[in-house]
Amino acid sequence: MVDDLTFTIYIFDLKTGKLENVLFPDTTEEKRFIKIPNSVYQFLKRYIIIASMYCTCDFYDDTTLFITATLPKIVMETKDKDTTIEYYNVPCIITKHIFNNNLINLKEFETLPESIKGGFSHLMSSFVSEKGRIFCNFHKGWPYGCEII
Repeated sequence: MVDDLTFTIYIFDLKTGKLENVLFPDTTEEKRFIKIPNSVYQFLKRYIIIASMYCTCDFYDDTTLFITATLPKIVMETKDKDTTIEYYNVPCIITKHIFNNNLINLKEFETLPESIKGGFSHLMSSFVSEKGRIFCNFHKGWPYGCEII
């Protein structure tokens, strides 16, 4: 289960109740889609503007978790004397070992075609690891896409 306040995963031993490990987005994951100078990254991090979040998780096997996550995508553009910073959320599927915080795999969710009006939410998803599938809720309307009337 993912902690809704810290967006981290706490691993407890079922027999002893002892906390065994805490899984969280490390800097490798967090910086995966960030294309800005390190000084700007440190500034945004210091003011808690950058947010990496684990959303749901489920076991792949006895030692590996599938995790849905939202990672930041930040790009910076300078034209003339104006600088803009764009911030996006990138939904991903992360695979991690439960006994350490090492990243095994990270895959970005594919963007839905424009012909599909709406979007999916990976915040509450279900995994079927034997079949290699994840199920996400589909939504229509703001903020997933809609038409202005």
